[in-house]
Amino acid sequence: MRSENADIKFTADSKLAEANALVMSIEEKSLEVEAKLRAADAKLAEVSRKSSEIQRKLLDVESRESALRRERLSFIAEYAQFTLPLLITVESDPFFVCTLQYY
Repeated sequence: MRSENADIKFTADSKLAEANALVMSIEEKSLEVEAKLRAADAKLAEVSRKSSEIQRKLLDVESRESALRRERLSFIAEYAQFTLPLLITVESDPFFVCTLQYY
């Protein structure tokens, strides 16, 4: 009977040691997972910051593109305002010969 009790106690102690080792292993893995989650959150925050920065730069480029487009249209309108009267005057003069060359 003492040997059975000793065997049972030895088995129980062994299983308790295995359970404690398993708990320690789980706690270590839990700490690793938490560290990885913090790293992922940090990377996500960095990606979000860069995305916002790129979005801001895109809006800036679109704004500059719009301003350049308006300037170009203004220049074309101004150019037409000064060249059309000249062309009409030249074409209405029957004694004036003009050759236009396009490059």
